[in-house]
Amino acid sequence: MTLCQWKPGVNRASWELPPGGIGELEPGARLDEIMHTTRRAYLKETGFGGGELRSLGQIAIETSKYRGLGPEEHGTLAHLFLATELERMDEARKLERNEIMENLLVPLHEFPAVLGSGHFIEESAVACAYKALLELGMLRWSL
Repeated sequence: MTLCQWKPGVNRASWELPPGGIGELEPGARLDEIMHTTRRAYLKETGFGGGELRSLGQIAIETSKYRGLGPEEHGTLAHLFLATELERMDEARKLERNEIMENLLVPLHEFPAVLGSGHFIEESAVACAYKALLELGMLRWSL
């Protein structure tokens, strides 16, 4: 699942992974709790659910890019997940009047070309996409 979204701040469209923000978690939240909350948020955001969800680890996120984070929250971690075999289960959330975006399903075998297109502009989406493709064995490191 990808989405195309118009970014007013950069005055262009970008191709992204749905952010699936789940909000703040209790300290010490277990991975299964995080995954359950992630599934619920993803279904609400995209209308897609089911399938398999694999953890890809965490990345540190920039505080300036995410609503509600302040300077005291440096090093905030975001969990990354790979969702496969998704199916439409509901309607996607209704867009705000200032949002312009469209959810697009991209077959996994086409995703390396999509990623190489240069239309992914947010580094967190790029990091997640590369980690997912490495996890699936669709990309390999070479020297």
